[in-house]
Amino acid sequence: MEMQLHPEPFNKIKNRIKNIELRLYDEKRQLLKVGQDIIFTNRESGEKMTCKITGLYWFEDFGALVENLGWKKCGWTESPKDPDADMANYYPKEDIKNYGALGIVLQR
Repeated sequence: MEMQLHPEPFNKIKNRIKNIELRLYDEKRQLLKVGQDIIFTNRESGEKMTCKITGLYWFEDFGALVENLGWKKCGWTESPKDPDADMANYYPKEDIKNYGALGIVLQR
């Protein structure tokens, strides 16, 4: 599986600051399995890194995900006021409501 990341989350995973990637639990992400590798590509530089999936956690929304898995592990530098509003920059709110949120625990 391959996924693209903006430079900031890419570097946080690369530098082991973030170990949970947040994604919409859509059809593509429903195919993920523990033990599988993901190749992340930095959207700007094209740099690639491979991470192994060590856990998959589905939640109704990103707020519940962050509350249960922890905001630091998800890459925030401070506790987010509204994780769903933050993630609406990437996914339409209706999609979040329909699919829910997935926390992909990564080992680098």
